[in-house]
Amino acid sequence: AFYITGGSTVSLEDVTLNNNQAEGRGGAIYADRNSQVSITSSTPGTKISSISSNRTIENSTSRGGAAVWITHGGTTLNITDAVIENNRSADEGGAIFLQGASTANLTNVDLTGNESQNGGGAIFLESDQSTVNLKTVTISGNAARVSAGGGIFTNGTVTANNVVIEGNKTGYDLDTGQVASGTNDRVGGGIFIQGAESSFVGTNVVIANNET
Repeated sequence: AFYITGGSTVSLEDVTLNNNQAEGRGGAIYADRNSQVSITSSTPGTKISSISSNRTIENSTSRGGAAVWITHGGTTLNITDAVIENNRSADEGGAIFLQGASTANLTNVDLTGNESQNGGGAIFLESDQSTVNLKTVTISGNAARVSAGGGIFTNGTVTANNVVIEGNKTGYDLDTGQVASGTNDRVGGGIFIQGAESSFVGTNVVIANNET
């Protein structure tokens, strides 16, 4: 739907990004090279924007971030008052994939029912320079089919304030409702944290009923 590059700034209000598909990265939004992307609501506190049922497909070696892929130094994603649901990634990051020195700030957002083939059913941080800041966010009912991090897979920095991470799974196929075949590292049903440079800092965080 959107390919954003070269330091561009894109601001979207009350947006619906549904049923988009990419043979590669970012089914709904791909942003790189110091670009800035903001999604907001015209009624603060009300989740109007929807990013749902977007896909990346298998005809590519880089096919993560079914809803959003952000990459390269300085690229920033800001999402406020939105629902991100039922997206499907053929690799990592069922909803959002961050690569390199990129940052995502999510406020009053629900990430529900997203699925990745590999790590990070909802969110995947590829680099120790990647950062996600979560405030009043619910991450629930997401799955990583054959790898780790049913909710979040991070090699970078995650800060969480007033966040619920609940009912996420690894080694599970949401579409069939069954254990996925070919499961590998079925660990971190809620969160998988990898590497010496990774960190998760939480305040008022509920992590419950996640499964591996």
